[in-house]
Amino acid sequence: MHKKFTRWWIILIGFAIVFARCAQDKEPQELNFKKDKVVGVVIRENAVLRIDPIVYSARVALIKRAEIVEVLGKSKEPAIVGGAKGYWYKVKAQNGIVGWMWGKNIRFFTNESKSTIDSYVSEFWEKESERLKKLISGRWWSINKRGDFTEHALEIFPEGKYKSYVKGGQPIEGIYNINLKDNEVVFVNGTTFKTNLNIVQRGTLLFLEKETDKDIIKFQKIASKIDEEKQGNLDAHDGEDAN
Repeated sequence: MHKKFTRWWIILIGFAIVFARCAQDKEPQELNFKKDKVVGVVIRENAVLRIDPIVYSARVALIKRAEIVEVLGKSKEPAIVGGAKGYWYKVKAQNGIVGWMWGKNIRFFTNESKSTIDSYVSEFWEKESERLKKLISGRWWSINKRGDFTEHALEIFPEGKYKSYVKGGQPIEGIYNINLKDNEVVFVNGTTFKTNLNIVQRGTLLFLEKETDKDIIKFQKIASKIDEEKQGNLDAHDGEDAN
């Protein structure tokens, strides 16, 4: 009887944890901003802070991922942005700037401890690092301002390794890290192009690049690891058919 009770108690605790996490994912419904302490963690890169709770109002700032903002208020009526229905929230950024942010860009915490919020931010960065490693893994080639391929090749692997080389030259191999706050790939053992690279997304296009006052080095992906695996499978089947 005691074991059965214990088992049910563990199940109920599990449901409570899942429910609590799901509740944090949703926008808060009823809040008394004078009584409740509400903070938010920005979960989108360069989330826009606007002067009014309207998608066409002027921008006052861009807030980086994982920045913690103070939530001061909520729009009276819901709105539809990008096909999603939700609310705008008046927030105060860490630099003191106040504006309105779309609620889908925020993970909310109401009357939570600093340790709980810090734990979420740590877990968020860990998941984001794994996501970015998968996103950038593949073969890249340097391009000039016209979009023509130039001399540098770069291979990035999801397990944290890379290979940099000039066509016909000796490769530099090593490990890489991702500086999440700056969206930067840090090549620990150096590269043939002698710089780290920022991950830049423009619409549906993804680039690795580093811009300085004098020049810009830019890479375009020519194949993902999935593409290479598919091609390897096709080549294997071709060989089988030939036999």
